[in-house]
Amino acid sequence: MDAGSRMRPRARDQREKRGASPPVTSSIRSNSSSMSRSAVTLLGVILLVAASLRLYRLGHSPPGFHVDEATVAWDAYCLLKTGHDASGARWPVFYTRGLGDNRSTPMIYATLPFQAMGGLTPLMSRLPAALAGVLAVFLAFLIGDRLFDRMTGLVIAGLMALSPWHLQFSRWGHDSTLCPLLVLAPVAALLVAGLPLTNRPATPPRPWLAGLAGATAGAACYGYPAVRIFLPLLLAGAVALNWREWRESLRTRRGTLSVAAAMLGLGLTFGPLLHRHLTDPAIGKRGAMTWVWSPSDSAGQRVLKVLRRYPGHFSPGFLFEKGTPAIDVSPPEGYGLFYWYELALMLGGLIAAVSTASRSVGARLVLFWVVLYPVSDLLSGGEAQNVLRCLPGLPGLILLEGVGAVRLGRWVISRWPRMGLRAVPAIVILAMLLDARFLVQFFGDYDRRWDKYFAFQEDLREAGEWLRPRFDDVDAVVCTGTGILVPYVHLLVSLRYDPHRWLASPPTVVPGPLPTGDYRDMDVVTGFGKVRFLYEGLPVPAMLGELAANGRSDRVIFIVRPGELELEKRYTPAYEVRSPRDE
Repeated sequence: MDAGSRMRPRARDQREKRGASPPVTSSIRSNSSSMSRSAVTLLGVILLVAASLRLYRLGHSPPGFHVDEATVAWDAYCLLKTGHDASGARWPVFYTRGLGDNRSTPMIYATLPFQAMGGLTPLMSRLPAALAGVLAVFLAFLIGDRLFDRMTGLVIAGLMALSPWHLQFSRWGHDSTLCPLLVLAPVAALLVAGLPLTNRPATPPRPWLAGLAGATAGAACYGYPAVRIFLPLLLAGAVALNWREWRESLRTRRGTLSVAAAMLGLGLTFGPLLHRHLTDPAIGKRGAMTWVWSPSDSAGQRVLKVLRRYPGHFSPGFLFEKGTPAIDVSPPEGYGLFYWYELALMLGGLIAAVSTASRSVGARLVLFWVVLYPVSDLLSGGEAQNVLRCLPGLPGLILLEGVGAVRLGRWVISRWPRMGLRAVPAIVILAMLLDARFLVQFFGDYDRRWDKYFAFQEDLREAGEWLRPRFDDVDAVVCTGTGILVPYVHLLVSLRYDPHRWLASPPTVVPGPLPTGDYRDMDVVTGFGKVRFLYEGLPVPAMLGELAANGRSDRVIFIVRPGELELEKRYTPAYEVRSPRDE
């Protein structure tokens, strides 16, 4: 506990007898002096733990290359080698074609320097997410420190470092993995700039930092579309929750300049994106593919469908038991997105925040963040809650439980000083043991499940790795597409195909959906170069007939799963891909 926020039990009792409310921790106390050596050391340990958990076996856990991160990696590789993305667009800013669903670009550009250093590998494609996760832990500390006090900031950072939800989504190259960072960075920047997001900012407003904070907020909205919904609402709420302080700030020259600089920075970065959304329907293609309503629904029906999705995001089954059913984004079996003990911390934080909301802007901001947390997922359909679209709201839940942990700890120590000083460390150690149990499973059996291998297409990646040194010596490659979402991306990445060849000879594309109903509005690539794909419901590629009729002895590699095309009856496989359990 900070000395500035600690009270002797007798003094506290005297205040309560007089009917006075307990003091609200002020950020000015926490930031009026430099951090103590012990606080710096503890923060360093937390960041070291966060980095270790996010970098350990990063290229192999999860196994394989998920289709979404493979798409990001391939776009980045094409830009690195040619200056054009995979669709031929030169240095796209607002969106890239991706799989035909028009995706955001920041993760692609974040991947470029790592690929330049280490090539087209899972490790290099996941490093941006891992490092962004560590930076998010630091920013969570900074926000907790500025909104409440130093102890709360350290506890929040520790909880985020060990968070199952945050950890899992700091370890793969999906463009949504930057969401926590993209939301935390503008809030932290506004606080550092001295703008009134707290009762009493730690420093007077600084115009140049305010302009940078505004630009950061606008630039963050170029990320995963969920941020474009969540972040403007959060920042608007942050202003509304402390409007009196903003009004007072505008009465000073420095405050007026700072607010004007923030608005200018926001306009310069967010303005072009907003204009693009208003004039180019293609930028919202992904959202239009996933609306929760159907085109025939009335306005009332649409609102009702949106509201029906809200309560499930707070259900214990989603948060604490199993998360979402999809194996590629679900936690290990028997675990949820949070540990069960975190429920007690959240309830404690809820009580503390509600009881002080009338006089603490930080408490009001945390409550608003929690209420807002699922908003980015309310417009999208699907039977279950989507953990990717909820990621912008994740830091709010961790802020809430950090507040609860500190309040509960201080309450126990104030009521039972001797016992509390022993009980609180014991509870922390018990929680860490539960965390360790999760980590053993997370880095162990969870990665050896056959369905996890299947979801991240480890089999096709390994087949492509085997094929790469032999690729130039064969006349054709045929790959079946049954049960594999967009197999062409996996082969492009594992073959490390030449982007110049890819762009010089465009792939053969059939508009989705397939006769089987798969692929919806995504691109169905039936071939590129000497590679062809077999899909159920589509004709056999003409190239195979040409090879059969050319009168030569051609060498063709078939990539198939057991039983497909019945090739095992005629040929012995040149190579078999097997699961960790030798399946």
